[in-house]
Amino acid sequence: MIHIRTTNPRDYLRVTEIWLESSIIAHDFIAEQYWKQNQKLMEEHYLPLSEVYVAEENGAILAFIAVINHHVAALFVHPDHQGKGIGNLLLQHVKSQKDVLELNVYQKNTKSLGFYLAKGFEIVSESLDSPTGEKEWVMQWKNQALQQSEAEYSPI
Repeated sequence: MIHIRTTNPRDYLRVTEIWLESSIIAHDFIAEQYWKQNQKLMEEHYLPLSEVYVAEENGAILAFIAVINHHVAALFVHPDHQGKGIGNLLLQHVKSQKDVLELNVYQKNTKSLGFYLAKGFEIVSESLDSPTGEKEWVMQWKNQALQQSEAEYSPI
C-alpha cells in the first residue's frame, strides 16, 4: 500500500537520487552532466525550501512532489515505479490542499505534458528555461469550485 507523508531532511538524499535518475531519462534532450551538476543544489537548497511529500511503500520512497507556495517545482516517480498511478496520488494529495497550482514543463517532455493535461492542467503561456535554453510550457490547474465562482463573478 502506498503511503504519502511529509518529507524530512533524512529523506533528501533518496529524493535527490530519484530526481537525478528520472531527470536524465525524462529530459534526454538535456545533457546528463547538467543534472549531475545540480544534484547537490537540489538536495541542499531546493528541497529544504519546498513543501515536499513522498510516496512510499514498505518504507521505501518511490516518488516525491515538491511545492513552493502554489508552484509544483518537481514531481518525479522512480523509473521502476512509473505508470502505476503514484504520481497521480501525489498530485491529488497536493490538489486537496491548494486551490491553484502552476508548473513549468519542458515542451519536449511530451510524456509529462500529456500527464498534466490529463490531470486538468491547462497551458497558460510559454517560457524559456535560461540554464538549459529549452522552451517550457507554463501550466495551471484551478480547483473546480474556484473556476465556477470566477465564472459566476465575471463582470460584463
